[in-house]
Parts: sequence; structure tokens; C-alpha cells
Amino acid sequence: MLLDRGPERAALDDLLITVRAGDSGALFLRGECGIGKTTLLNWAAGRATGCRVIRIAGVEAERELAFAALHRICAPEPDRLARLPGPQREALQVALGLGAGDPPDRFLIGLGVLGLLTDLAQERPVVCLVDDVQWLDRASAQVLGFVARRLGDGPVAMLFAARGPEVDGELPDLAGVPELPIAGLSDDEARRVLAATDHPGPVDDRVLDRLIAECRGNPLALAELPRGFTPAELAGGFGLLGPASVPRRIQQSYRRQVAALPPAARAVLLVAAADPTGDPVLVWRAVARLGADPDGTAAAELGANGLADFDAGVRFRHPLLRSAVYQSAAPEDRRRAHAALAEVTDAATDPDRRAWHRAQAAAGPDEEVAAELEQRADQAASRGGPAAAAAFLERAAGLTPDPVRRGRRFVQAARAEHRAGRPQAASRLLAMGSTVPSDDADLLRAHLAVAAGPGRDAPGLLVRAADRLRPTNAALARTTYLDALRAAWHTGDQALVREVAEAVRLDDPRLDGLVLRHTAGFAAAGPGLRALIADPSPADDVLWFACSAAIDLFDDDAADRLSAEYLRRARATGDQAALPRARSLRATALALTGDFTGSGRHLPAAGPNPGGRNPADRGTADELGDELADAWAGRGEQTCGWARAVRANGDGRYAEALDAARSALGPGGPERGHLTWGPAFELVVAAAHLGEPVAAKEALDRLAELTQAGGVDGALGLEACARALLDDGPGAEGGFREAVARLGRTRKKGFLARAHLHLGEWLWGQGRQAQAGEQLRLAAEVGESIGMSGFGTRPTPVNGLLSGQEARIVRLVRDGLSNAEIGARLYLSPRTVEWHLGKIFGKLGVTSRHQLRARV
Repeated sequence: MLLDRGPERAALDDLLITVRAGDSGALFLRGECGIGKTTLLNWAAGRATGCRVIRIAGVEAERELAFAALHRICAPEPDRLARLPGPQREALQVALGLGAGDPPDRFLIGLGVLGLLTDLAQERPVVCLVDDVQWLDRASAQVLGFVARRLGDGPVAMLFAARGPEVDGELPDLAGVPELPIAGLSDDEARRVLAATDHPGPVDDRVLDRLIAECRGNPLALAELPRGFTPAELAGGFGLLGPASVPRRIQQSYRRQVAALPPAARAVLLVAAADPTGDPVLVWRAVARLGADPDGTAAAELGANGLADFDAGVRFRHPLLRSAVYQSAAPEDRRRAHAALAEVTDAATDPDRRAWHRAQAAAGPDEEVAAELEQRADQAASRGGPAAAAAFLERAAGLTPDPVRRGRRFVQAARAEHRAGRPQAASRLLAMGSTVPSDDADLLRAHLAVAAGPGRDAPGLLVRAADRLRPTNAALARTTYLDALRAAWHTGDQALVREVAEAVRLDDPRLDGLVLRHTAGFAAAGPGLRALIADPSPADDVLWFACSAAIDLFDDDAADRLSAEYLRRARATGDQAALPRARSLRATALALTGDFTGSGRHLPAAGPNPGGRNPADRGTADELGDELADAWAGRGEQTCGWARAVRANGDGRYAEALDAARSALGPGGPERGHLTWGPAFELVVAAAHLGEPVAAKEALDRLAELTQAGGVDGALGLEACARALLDDGPGAEGGFREAVARLGRTRKKGFLARAHLHLGEWLWGQGRQAQAGEQLRLAAEVGESIGMSGFGTRPTPVNGLLSGQEARIVRLVRDGLSNAEIGARLYLSPRTVEWHLGKIFGKLGVTSRHQLRARV
């Protein structure tokens, strides 16, 4: 039954109305086990008349089989797959085990699934129902979340259901999908559920009240718990409910019901629970192999009890029933079920699942099975990335009799978990394999130290590991040295970066620039870095450095090409350890050219918004900065300081911008590329408006070291703008116009808009309002074309009209000081202060201190 649930049914109805009208949408139902999510999905399926309904559910037994859930959605549509664009079709076929090829790009897989659903929707609206998301394999969950966030104009609806966060934590793969929390029933509705439930005997009113209180409105608990109790328990309540959680109580109730079944029915249920495909033919072949149901009565009995249906596909009454059947079975019974399933699974068409069943069937160490699993790990990785390989390798290690080989496989599994972005699991497996010392284990230990946070110890561990590897494995040693250099860079400690740069031994003249930038500066490193940037296909271990160098040296075209390639490779291999770095570099490269929409599609670790885009409120930049500071430690603090300086300059809060830029810029030393020239430019802007020439000149000198090393229009244009801001004479106009001309030839539209703005401010201060207005109009047009509103929301320039002394007087008037107090602060006489105020009033068009405060 479905009681009430008015708001939930209304939300589902709205989604179905939307899809029937030709639009798309997605909804994520979230709540504890048994709260009614599956019932609501059933209700939605029944209401989806005229629609094509696709329905799957996560299966606990197949969580480690990459793309297993996606296979159930896409494999039944081979003709549709054939119509997809070539790259999408090939990637999806490899992921589903329907073709061979290189490891597929997850992005292309997602586009392929999106294209498949859109194609299906050409005939009639599509409603895709995905239950028990928490039990989906990770690869499928990532793709389905990707698709749900990109549904276009076609009539496609996606409905997800998963346990609440208090049970299984957050599900990042569905981040951004609108969530519908499912709460418990009221006490009155709970009584109606209990009244409609068959009881084995009379129920004591006090027992009834306790059931209602203990179940907390959970419909499945209310419906299922009474079935597992004896009449005596329901009548007197003795030992009725222990302290276990509701899901566990429900499972206990299911276990009691399963225990009461005949042996044949229990055996059939166990085989069905162990098989993740839901293929009734496969299940019955395995049952026949076991000889568990010779007279064929089990299916009818299970159907009569309502526990499972074996018609079109194997379906349990509730996922918790499947779990209860599997977990309550004796270990030897589970092994026999898996062994039968392995025997009837085709080794040619489904080798991964066959190997997995064989592994689950093993009662003890078995090198043959372990070797097969290790062999299948590479294929699993090509389909589902390193997480799938880790599952195979961990099980292989557990079955390996030889201690040395077992240790090696545990280390392999740990490395796969590390690449899958699961450092805790990697540390656990590494500890299990550390009984056999090896360079691989030491190297992984160093990588895990980096993953734990950019501390000072991790780069040294990597350098020492590389030193040991250098005599026997030069290629791996080089990669490890580069990892050490990157780990040091992320600490934000320039002394440590230099120390590590001097210690690495890359043994490749083509990479000398990577060391020189941290030891001799960008001027010396420039030629080597530019040669690295020009490489059409840099090696995997230097791609991050090439992309970073392109950003640092203002080469926007190369930064765009290299960051896109770095992200593509990280996605294609499923390397979750590299993916955050790839996304942040891609987002930074896009943001620095004013593509804020593209930048925002990637992780928050995108660096600041150099165009000054105005978020919905000031807290956005601060919250982003806090995230970066937590995630990147030293570099995060510098990046968030830059972001806050940009935002404060955009709002005209120059004192705040000056402090933030100083914090981000830090002391001198080997410069940090864009994390130097970005904050340095913001400091020049703020200091120029505040009349702080010494601070501005120091920042300009550091900016110029990098812009001269870059030597391209973007770099020289930014330097020209900074110099013009500090020029009190007529030469400022030429500097601003050079900046506009140079930046106009680049992709740095955000900085171009700001050059127009600063030129307009300067012209206004010279009394050339008509020319100033033209520059301000151009600044607004360029800014609006890229979605940059922060610098366009200020009033008519004020500081651009005033000298440094006048700006200081205005700030003190704003703070409420009298002429005498201002004179004492600035070592001026009150009469001189009055004279300055007369000039200020005329420039700003005000006649009183009150108007001046309002104007400022």
C-alpha cells in the first residue's frame, strides 16, 4: 500500500508531467532503509503510462564489477549503440565488454549513455529508475550522475533512490541532482500499516505502541517485523525488540522468514542472491548444477510467499531480503553457490564475472584462481579503472599461498586503490603487504604521505625512493623525482621546493627547465620550459609540469591544449589521484582566459577568478578560499588570498585587497609563476589606488620578472597596465593604451576589460569624460561578454579622480575625523586640509562632508 505521501507523489508527478511535455529532469530520493523509496519508485513506474520505463537496482554482490549496472541499461539496445558517434560507441562498447580497445574515457562513456537515452526518447518519453544507488558499482554511478546533470531538451526523466547519509554517508556521484528526502510515517499512518499486516496472533496494545515507537514511522519495519515474531512475543512483548537499528531488525525478520523455508527454496534464493545479473536462465542452470531443486517446486513456493519473482528477471521483494539471504547462509553454502555460477558462466563472453565467482568459491589459498584474478585485473582496469583492478588484486592476494607473491599482490592492490582515490584502503592493503620489503612498497608509502596532505616529509620520502630506484629502473625513478618536485611545490614552501629541485636527478636535458625555474628563476628556465610546452604530446609524468609552465608563461593556447589533454588522460585511465590535479589545472587555464562557465564545471580548486566575476554574495569567494586552503595547504592559502584580492579590487575595497594580495604573494625568492604574477598585479592595483608607491613598486618588480620571461602579448600587456597605474605623469596614457592593444590580441579577456577600466579611470581623472566613457563602455562590454560583472558594478570611479593625498583625506573624513585630526595624522595644517577638501568636493560634485561620506 501507499499511504499519504502527498508531497512526494506531487514531486514525482511534476517530473512525469515534465517529461511527457518533452522536457527532461532528474530527482534523487534519499532516506533510510525501508522508508518507502522503492514503493515510491513503483508508484512512479505505474504512473509512467505512455513512457518507456528502464529500471535497475544496485546489487551488493557486484559493487566491484565496473559498469555492471550500466550493462543492464545499455546492453539490451545493441542497435541503438551502433548509431552512436564513433568515439562514444567505441568507449561504451569497451566499458560494457562488448568490444576491445584502449581504456575508455569516462567522459565519452557518459556522452554515449546520454546519447542512447536521447535516441530512445525520440520514440516515446524515457523514465529511468535506479534503486539502491549505494550498491551500484562506482563506475556506473559516476556515469549515471554525469548523465543526470546533463539531460537536455529530450523527454528523459531519471529517478534515483538511495539510503540516507546517516546510513551510508554522502554519494558524491549524484552531487547536483535535486534531492527529495523521504521521512517516516506519522503515528496514525503507522497504525494503519500495522492494522493491514498479517499477524501470527493477537497483538498486545502495549506491544503495538512499542512497535510504532521503535519503528519510527519506517513502513517496511512496520510491515515486516510482525511476520518474524511468534504469537507469544507479540502478545507479551518479551524480548521483542533489542537495541539494533531498524535495518538490522528488518534483516533479522527476513532471516527468520528464510529459515522457515524448505531447503530447496533456500538454496534457490541463495544462488539468486549470489548472481548479480538477474538472469533467471543462469540461476536455474546453476541450481540444476547443484541438484538443489530436483522437482522444480521452489520457484512456485517462493512466488507464493512473495519473496522473489523468477519470471522476466530475478527480483527480490526487497534488496534487504537479498542481503539477508546471502549473509545468513553458511560460508560453505555460499561457496557452493558461487562455484555453480562460475561453472555456468561463459568464460569467453563474461570472463571477469566467472573469475570473480571462482574466487568467491575458493575455500582457501588457491594459486590457480589467484593468478586468474591477477590476469583479469588488467582487463577489469581497462573497463572500470583502478578501483575495479584493486578489487580483483585484493582477492587474488588473499588467495595466494606464497608469502612473497601475496605481499606483492597486496602492494599492487594498494597502488590501484591509491590511483582510485582511496588512500585509506590503500594504506590498509599496503600494511598487509609490507611484510615483504620492496621498493614498490616504499614508493607507494611516499605517495600516500603526499595524499595525506602536502607536508614537508613527503617530498623527501619520494626523493629517497627515487634514489633507490635510479640504478635499476631509470624511468620510474624519473617519474618519482617529478612527483617529489610537484609535492614540494604544493606545500607552498619555496625553500623546500628549491631543496628538492637541487636533489632530483632527472638525467634528461630536455627537463632542465623544470629544475632551473626553482633554482635560477624563470628567465634562465624560459627556453627549456618553452620547448617542453611546444611538445605536441608530452609524456604522462611531465604533462602536469608542461601545463603549469604554459599557464605561468602566459601561453594561453598551449595551456588550453595541455590542460585538456591532461584531463582527458586522467579520465581515460580512471586515475582518481591525478584527476583533482587535472581538473584544477583545466579550471585555472579556462578562468585566466575569462571562460568562467567552463572553469566552473571543474573542481573548486580552480584558482581565483582573475576577471573579478561577482558571486551571488561576498561569502562565495571566502568559502572557496577556505576549501582551497584545506585541500592544498600552502598553495591553497596563496590561491585563496589571490581570489580574495581579486574580489576586493572588483568591489573597490582596496585596503582589503592590499592585505589579501600581500598574504598571497609572500616573501621573495624563486617565483611561483601565476601564483606570483596574479597576486602581484592585484597588489599593484590596490596600492596604486591607496597611494602606497613603495608596496606597488616591489610588487611590480616581481611581476616584471615573470612577464619578461613570458615575453608574449599577454605578459607584456599586463606589465604595461601595472606600470601605467604607478605613473603619475602623462606617460600613463601610453602605458594603458599599450596594455589594451597587447591584451586585445590575446585570450585574456578579463584582463583586457580591466585595462579598459583603468584607462577609463585615468582619463576621467584628467577631465576627459567623453573619452573615459568610451573606455568604461568597452570595459563593460568585454566584461559582460564573458560573464564578468564584479568590476562593472562599481559606481563612477572615485579614486581615479583623486591624488594619493586626496584619497587619504577622503578615507579619514569617511572615518569621522575632523580637519585638525586629519592634519595631525598627515602632518598638514587644518587650513591645508580645508583647501584639499575644496578640491575634492569639486571633483566629486558634492558640497558637504555628509554628501562625501555617502558618495564614497
